[in-house]
Amino acid sequence: MKKILSVLALVGCVAFANNVKAGGDDIIEGGPFITTGLYAPSAHYYLPSTLTNTGDIRFTGLSFQFGHDFLIAAFSPMSVSIRATWVELNGAIDNESSTNNYIFQGSILKLGPQFTVKFSDETAMDLFGQVSPTVAVTGEFGNSSATSSVGATGTLGAAFRFKKMIIGTEYCFGRVLNNDARGSGPLSATTGAARENLKYRTNHIKIVLGLQFGKP
Repeated sequence: MKKILSVLALVGCVAFANNVKAGGDDIIEGGPFITTGLYAPSAHYYLPSTLTNTGDIRFTGLSFQFGHDFLIAAFSPMSVSIRATWVELNGAIDNESSTNNYIFQGSILKLGPQFTVKFSDETAMDLFGQVSPTVAVTGEFGNSSATSSVGATGTLGAAFRFKKMIIGTEYCFGRVLNNDARGSGPLSATTGAARENLKYRTNHIKIVLGLQFGKP
């Protein structure tokens, strides 16, 4: 899995580098983008649907992603694109002074449709949805024991663009399965309700700032 993710990340970096100037000059057209921002998991993040967080622990962190909007059709003042996020990386730590818990979540090749509305030659709004394979790892700094999980997740988002600048928000959802329950793992024989307890929620919200290249 690590080798596959490394190769896909390298492919994404190369594609991004090769397409930095590939966006259309018109604000409604596609092009490469890069964003970073606040990553805020829900209170029940990385808990199965059968459990709720009754404490005060919350996680906050940073998100980074880069990708490309590929224009499919333009009928000004609107357009339809394919939004491809080559790599998304999220990292968060908890707010408790007595613990050092962390959550890392990454996705490769998030894909989905994007609908864009043009307000002026310099402003536009993007609405999009995406799905992707996702890897999540949680643990505590200084402790070599960690839990890793893999699954498919979805994203619904909106972004306002002014020239090259992007400000947006995304809501991400879905569940990932504990890797110990896969293949020949120690929990692979788990079934029914016990297996449901090994599927963790990934719900979180992101507020992002970024740039879309190739714009005036």
